[in-house]
Amino acid sequence: MAVILNIEWKHVGEIEQTIDPLLFKLIAGIDTFGSLQKAVNAAGVSYRFGWGLISKWEKALEIQLVTLERGRGAYLSPGGRLLLQKAAEIEMKLTPNLANLSSDINRQIQNFISVYDDKNSLKIYASHGIAVSTLRDILTQNNELHLDLHFHGSIESLKALKYGDCHIAGFHIPDGDLANAVKDAYLEWLTPESHELMYLVRRNQGLMYDLSNPFNIESIHDLKLSTLRFVNRQQSSGTRILFDALLHREGIAHDAINGYQHEEFTHIAIAAMIASKAADVGFGIAPVAKSFNLGYLPLVWEHYCLAIPVELKTDDRIRQIQQILLDRVFRDQLKNMEGYDITNAGEFVEFGSVFK
Repeated sequence: MAVILNIEWKHVGEIEQTIDPLLFKLIAGIDTFGSLQKAVNAAGVSYRFGWGLISKWEKALEIQLVTLERGRGAYLSPGGRLLLQKAAEIEMKLTPNLANLSSDINRQIQNFISVYDDKNSLKIYASHGIAVSTLRDILTQNNELHLDLHFHGSIESLKALKYGDCHIAGFHIPDGDLANAVKDAYLEWLTPESHELMYLVRRNQGLMYDLSNPFNIESIHDLKLSTLRFVNRQQSSGTRILFDALLHREGIAHDAINGYQHEEFTHIAIAAMIASKAADVGFGIAPVAKSFNLGYLPLVWEHYCLAIPVELKTDDRIRQIQQILLDRVFRDQLKNMEGYDITNAGEFVEFGSVFK
C-alpha cells in the first residue's frame, strides 16, 4: 500500500467538477506552438476532442482561454495566460512538498499496520531528480520495498547519511575537470572506507529559457545581460555547487548576474518560474525544461550516484534497488530522455571514477 499526493483543480458551480489535467497541457501547447493542431498532436488527442475540452471549460469558468484566427493559428487570451501562469506557480510551490508529505504519510501508515521496519524499508535523502523519482515509483508499484524518499540538496543528503538520519544518500557531482574543483565539499562527508557508490545515471545540466529565446542565449556568458532575470538553486544543492564552479571557471562574478540571489529548491521550481514569466533563465536538467516547453542549452555532464554504507552493500534491500536499476522497466522509462545516459545504472563504481 502506498499513498501519492497530487495537485487537483476543481470548479465549484451548480455541481463540483474536476478540471481535466489535459486542459493545462493543451493551453501550454498552444502557448508554445501557436497552433491548436500541434498542441493536440503533442497531447495525443484529436483536434475535435481538444477543442471540445477547451470550449467546455471556457463555458464553465466563464472566461475565454484561447483565440483561433484563420491564417494566424491559435494563441492564449489573457484569461488563458493567467490560468497557465497560476498552474505553473502552484506546481512550483507544491510539488516538492507533496513528495515529502507523501513519504511522511506512507511512513506513518506503515508504522500503524506494523510492517514498517528495517527489513522492508529504506529511507533515502536525495537531490531532486527524475531517475531517483522513477526508482521510487517502480518500487511503489511493485510493492516490494518501501522507499521513504525525501528531497534535499546533495550536501544536505550526505550530511544526513553521515549522522545516521537516512540509509542512502543521492548526490550528483560534475564529470571532468569541474569535479576536482568541488570534490572537497563532498568528501567531507564520504570516504571509500565507509561508503560504496552505486551509479544511478549520467545526466546533463544547462540553461533553461523561453522557447523563443528572446535574449539569444548561446553561452553562460549571456547571463551577464542586465535585462535578463536569472533564478538560482539554493546553497548546498549539487546544482548550485556545479553552477558556481562553472561561473568560476568562466571568470563570471556572481554580482554580474541579475537574480543570482533569487533561490528555488528544485529543477521543477526553476522551470515553473520561467514558464510563468517570473524569470527568464535558470540552470537545470533537460527533461524538466522539455516538460515545461522551454528551450535548453546543454553545458556540463555530471554523475548521479547513491552513497551506501559499506555494511549495507550485501543487504537484500540494496539488491532489490540494484535489480530495478538493471531491469528493463526502469531503463525503458529513461533511455530516450534528453540529457540522460543510463549505461552504468545499477553498477557499483570506484570513488576515483567519480571524484577525479
